[in-house]
Amino acid sequence: MRGIYLGIGSNIGDRAAYLALVKKHFKVIAESSIYESPALLPEDAPVTWNKPFLNQVLEIESDLSPEALLLDVKRVEALAGRKDRGRWSPRELDIDILAFGNTRLDTASLQLPHAGISSRDFVLLPLREIAPSWPNIHALIADLPEIRARIWRKRTQLMGILNVTPDSFSDGGTLETEAVASRFEAVVDAGADIIDIGGESTRPNAVPLEHEEEWARINSPLHAIMCHPLRQRVAISVDTRHWKTAKRALELGVDVINDVSGLSDASMIALLKDSLCDIAVMHSLTIPADKNITLPDNADPVAEVLRWKAQILALGIPEQRLVFDCGIGFGKTAEQSRVLIQRFLELKASGGRWLMGHSRKSFLEVPMEQRDAATLAISKRLAAQGVDMVRIHDVAGHYGL
Repeated sequence: MRGIYLGIGSNIGDRAAYLALVKKHFKVIAESSIYESPALLPEDAPVTWNKPFLNQVLEIESDLSPEALLLDVKRVEALAGRKDRGRWSPRELDIDILAFGNTRLDTASLQLPHAGISSRDFVLLPLREIAPSWPNIHALIADLPEIRARIWRKRTQLMGILNVTPDSFSDGGTLETEAVASRFEAVVDAGADIIDIGGESTRPNAVPLEHEEEWARINSPLHAIMCHPLRQRVAISVDTRHWKTAKRALELGVDVINDVSGLSDASMIALLKDSLCDIAVMHSLTIPADKNITLPDNADPVAEVLRWKAQILALGIPEQRLVFDCGIGFGKTAEQSRVLIQRFLELKASGGRWLMGHSRKSFLEVPMEQRDAATLAISKRLAAQGVDMVRIHDVAGHYGL
């Protein structure tokens, strides 16, 4: 039977990958553009629930009855790892049967057509694309009090670096809260998608910090940023290898934990498994970086990173929540770092999301004043090859990548 419409959505992890999972399972006849929209939230929702959705409408063909299709839908949601966190909570995957031909049904478990169609822009807009003759759809859209859903186009995301460290290799400084807020505004206005806040330098010869000193550095700046009016325009990431710092940051509602130690701490793994955040994980041999400890000269750095990636996946965290960073300059010679960039397509072909952190690093082998230009040249090459994120200092220079 045709004329069956599904509304699908996701607001955790690699949202597009979760939507793609649905399309692998059902026989899709037509699909709309993907739209991004703010989450619908109850008034008392935790701050961690405020994550934008990707939404799409599919027309599928199926021989199942409506009730059997509903069971199949629930099975696909379970395959995606969806957990029951309460009504309107974040979801790895949400699938609604919008319509089933001309069938009308009103039971405790299923209402057809779906009751929410007429009031939701993130359903009506994609539905209009593939079912323009849907009854009164143009009038329904015209009557909406507000339209906030926008067509989403995948591109390389810009992760802007905001260090509050006194010893970073090219930026940073122990900053007052007002100064941090000013830098935050500048990076957001420059076009960042994600702001990565770090309190511990990982450059060669840096002094490792314990959790207490790291948190003392980022506590006030992070609080100020999380309350800032521009906060909703960007995702907030905290760069930390300390699980206690990550726990405090998650309680404030940050979106990403960026662990440069590659989930080497069992307590960090346990914390992040039960969280809703994205997790950036980096391949490294030592933290801080040590130029004297690198992969063997005859090692294949791509094979080493892919072997490490398999070990990360074996931890049991859904791949859609992970972002892999091959660790340019961490445990690699300059040549090995260049090889990882030159052979990025091999990393990309292994699946998952990939982050590159090549900004201003010494492997570029040019003076510091020339490193932003060298960084941008590499970023353009990687963006053309489908890199998901670049972690950079010069956000303005990368705008429109």
